[in-house]
Amino acid sequence: MKPQRRDSWQEAWQLSLDITCADLRAADLADRCAKSGATLSAADGAVEVTFLNRLYRVTPSDFDVALAGSESAVSITDKILILHYLSTAG
Repeated sequence: MKPQRRDSWQEAWQLSLDITCADLRAADLADRCAKSGATLSAADGAVEVTFLNRLYRVTPSDFDVALAGSESAVSITDKILILHYLSTAG
């Protein structure tokens, strides 16, 4: 039986996403929003950030990224870029 080949790019992207989410969990999210120009919703705690002229919503409980008003999936690379932008704002 041939061993299953792992996708090293996918693993690297997932690791990057995990590290960025950990950084955001340790950060002051309101401060990150203020420094990045994102909006922190008082109603549900979601973060709204514009990326490439599209509005995205970030759920702080799991840092899931969704395109506002759409059911379309957000690529892992776009998630990493958006979350990394929030994580390094300042």
